[in-house]
Amino acid sequence: MRETSFDLDQYVFSANGWQTPATHYPELSVGDFRIHHSYYSARSYYPMWGVKDYLYFTSAKRIPLAMLQERRGSRWHTWMVDDPPHWYSMEVYAQAAKGRVLVAGLGLGLVCHCLTANPGVTAIDVIERSEDVIKLVKPLIPQDERISIQQDDFYNWVEKKNRYDMIIVDLWTSSGKQQKADMYYREVLPLYARLEWLYPAARKVFHGFVTLCDPCPISEEMMLLIREVKPYG
Repeated sequence: MRETSFDLDQYVFSANGWQTPATHYPELSVGDFRIHHSYYSARSYYPMWGVKDYLYFTSAKRIPLAMLQERRGSRWHTWMVDDPPHWYSMEVYAQAAKGRVLVAGLGLGLVCHCLTANPGVTAIDVIERSEDVIKLVKPLIPQDERISIQQDDFYNWVEKKNRYDMIIVDLWTSSGKQQKADMYYREVLPLYARLEWLYPAARKVFHGFVTLCDPCPISEEMMLLIREVKPYG
């Protein structure tokens, strides 16, 4: 990071005592999926990506993490974690939601916890293609009558053209800028264009792709600061 004229400490989120609803999930596995608990090291700095107007987060003690993982061969691939930027992004999306909400991917169910706290949300359709993930996570999210979890491919589901007021898409993980850029042009933008065609009135969130988020979890001021400072290299 290059030298800056501002106080970096004001852009560091204190994660002391960090927990989310997933912190208390039991370690379970169903088929090739599992819920696994781990930690981020104490006193280390991790990217906050501008969420809640912070660049980094840290803690005096280890930061607990819950992860949804899929076994691929002899290794586990992480699909979702409940660290501060992920959790607070889901809060931003959920607080802005109203009416009928469509969610692509169940993951750890974080957004379900957030959406059910919003009385303006009248229905939550979660589309998850993995039966194992549904069996694993469904018992751990709020047992709210507004939530309906459907086992289906999201690309098939959206063609049914049900009415939705917000669509929250969180389907992708990436490692590295090039992989994310390739994913953006090959997969994300085509799906966004399709949803714009099918659901022009719905607000749309593509988690991890801030230019395709309404609402965006990162303020314009923070995006400008990140471009100027380039804190992540």
